[in-house]
Parts: sequence; C-alpha cells; structure tokens
Amino acid sequence: MTKSWNEFVTLDGPTPAIGPKAIYTNDAVPFFTKFSTASMGAVPVAGHFLDDTEKSQLEKGVSAVGVGTDNRKVDVSKQKQVSTVACNGIAQGVGVTGQAYVDRALLAIRGGLAYRNSMTIAGVIYDEAYIEPVGGDPYLPDGAFPAHKFGTSDSNHKLHNKMMFCEHAAHALRMIKDSAFYTGATATEVDALVVQIGEVAAWLIAAVSGTDDDFYKFYRNTENCNQLFRVAVGLHEIGLLTGNATYVSTAQTRMEEIFSATVQPGQTSRHVSPGGIFKEKRDTQGDVVEAGFDIGYQTVSLEILSTYWMSLSPGTWADTVFGFIVRGVARWLQVMRFGSGEKRRGFNRVASRLRPIIPGGLLDDANSTRTRVTAYVPSSVPVDWDRDVLGLRVHMWHYLGVSDELNLPLDQFADRIMLAGPSIGHRSDDNSDDDDL
Repeated sequence: MTKSWNEFVTLDGPTPAIGPKAIYTNDAVPFFTKFSTASMGAVPVAGHFLDDTEKSQLEKGVSAVGVGTDNRKVDVSKQKQVSTVACNGIAQGVGVTGQAYVDRALLAIRGGLAYRNSMTIAGVIYDEAYIEPVGGDPYLPDGAFPAHKFGTSDSNHKLHNKMMFCEHAAHALRMIKDSAFYTGATATEVDALVVQIGEVAAWLIAAVSGTDDDFYKFYRNTENCNQLFRVAVGLHEIGLLTGNATYVSTAQTRMEEIFSATVQPGQTSRHVSPGGIFKEKRDTQGDVVEAGFDIGYQTVSLEILSTYWMSLSPGTWADTVFGFIVRGVARWLQVMRFGSGEKRRGFNRVASRLRPIIPGGLLDDANSTRTRVTAYVPSSVPVDWDRDVLGLRVHMWHYLGVSDELNLPLDQFADRIMLAGPSIGHRSDDNSDDDDL
C-alpha cells in the first residue's frame, strides 16, 4: 500500500485529540508566526525565522527595520521548520487557514534560498573567492550558500546545516506539489522554488569528483548518522522535484554507503550496527557494534528514512530501506521498560539516569550519546513541538506498517507517550550546532 506524508499528516490516530493531525494543527502555529512577513528596511527579512526579540535567526541580528547584524552570522538551518508549517497547511486542507500556512511555508523557503548564491552583507562580498581566496572555490558558486556561517570553511562548509534546510524545504515543496493546493499562483511559486533548490543539488553534485571537496569529506568525516541521512535524502528529494535521475542515483549510492556492513575508507566504525543502531558520534576505538546509540537522534534518523522510503518505488531497494527502519525501531524500543521498575532480560539499566515516560514505565537515556529525556509532565493535548515530536514519530512507524512487523500496537504506544509528555533535547555537554531533534 502506498504511503505518503500528505496522508500521514491528516490521520487522527486512536485518540484524535492527540493524533498526528492534532499535533501538526496545534504545534505548527508558533512556527507560522515566527516566520516574518516584513520586508522593510535595508535588509529584507520576509520569510526569515525570528527569535523572541523579533530579529532574524537566519541572518543574526537583522530586524524588520533592517538594522545590520549583531554577530555577522548566517545560518540557513534556522529555516528548517518550513516543512512543519507546510504539514499544517496540508492537514488543514484547502481553505483560508490551510492556504495561509502553505503560503507562509513558501515565503520561508524563498527567504532561505535567497542565500544560496553570492551576496553582499555589511559591505562584504560572500562568493566563491571569499570561501577560497587562492583561485576561488573550484565548484559552482550558485547553490553553495557562500554566506552561510559567513563563508567559513570549517566543518565542510557546514554542509549539514545547509542541507538540513534544503531537505525540509524539498520535503515541503513535494507535499504541496502533490496536494490540491498546487494550482494557480501557488503552483507558479512552487515551480520557481524548484528551479532555485535545483541549483543547490547542481552545486553539490559538482563537488563529488575529488577527495578535497565538501561532499566527499562530509561522508568521510561526519560521525552522526542523522546528518549523513539528511544530506543524501535531501539530494534525493531535490532529484524527484527536478526530475534529475543523477541526483536520485547519487543519493542512493550514499545511502548504500551508510548501510554498508563494512567500514568505509578512512573510518573506524560502521555507521549502522547489525543490531539497528544508527550511530551518533561514532566511536573511535574500533567497530564496537553497540556503541553510538542515541535515544533522540535514533528517532531523527528513522524519520528521515521514513520520508525516503515513502518516496521510493516498490522493489528490492525499497524493501532494504524498510528493513533498516524496522531494525532501527526495534532497537529503539529496547530503551523502553513497560513494567513497574523491574529489569527486562538483556537490558542494561542505570537507575540514576532513568526518567519516567509513561505511568509504570521508563525511558532509559543512560547510554545516549547526545540526548537527554526530561521527566514527564502528564498532558492530554498537544503542547509543543519539542515535546510532541516523539509521539508523532512513533505514530509514523505505525503508519508505515512497523507495528505489523514487530507485532506491537505502536499507535497505542504513541498515545501513551503523548499522555505522559516527555521531551528530548541536547545534553548540556553537546556543543553541536545541530538542533534537528
């Protein structure tokens, strides 16, 4: 049976008031209001995601009256919630409210993609020459987001942060294009943005031939599986939007590398363990199969894989991807304790780090590499995205059919998570700028 995000976001679940549609309808509201509609002053901020002081988080410090920047920092990843806003529009359906959310998502995508090419900020020209003063950047300037982090070349030009936004944007564009909203002015805007985001993929593909380019280095140096998935799936989704088979096939090659049972050149560990761990902060002490599990980012990786799988044609490759989803969910469920505190066979627990998640049960984040789980706060309605996204992802696994594979009622379990109200977040010692939980 065909599965799609457009269908998933309209589902009620066993308890409609806390199901997927309710979560998107409720929790996307703050993101909708945070994306600015202002275009005043010297620096337009239309579509920029704003902080609590109503200044741009995309271009730090820029306000609706165009007052420069505070710390000369551009971070396009701050636009990532474009997909959540689009999901609200799809969930609401065609009408005044749904159209408003779709329009705001498209405005935010345009605002982020405006930074994909060379531009001048505070009198500085950010282009390929700025990134590489000697000879210029050897790859295409268009699509490279040269002003991101103001052109610094550390951490592979922050490729993950750029593609975090682009994957979410491509995801939103695909949803809107596959919906009843895709007509008239909305269709015209979607088509224009598809051309723009296609430039990003063109730049990325141009930088795959040597050992010193961003794309190659990223897949050799990155330790976090969710980031590897995000870049590959983003490229895949742009390939679907633009009809470019090369983007799709290149993305699959990268996915096959991540899934590989062998250690990749220059690395010390597989990305995915035989037991279904999508490793975060891969160990540097050899191929220890149970190392690298993270209770939060395991669910991020599974969400990205689910998005990928829903876009694949039936066949051997789709079956392979689905197998990894089932394996990853099964491994994540091992951190659940459903009893009244007793240890389950084969589960290692550290009592001081256990926090309640459901009445009579616990979620163990003791061995989590990057994520902590808060104590639960019982609630019967969606509260906010950070808290509710965990239950939403469990609903997604059920929707894909994982419940049948594992013989578990994951939709009912998702409801219990929602009623318990846990949140997942970065550990205080995690200095990563990846905030994609």
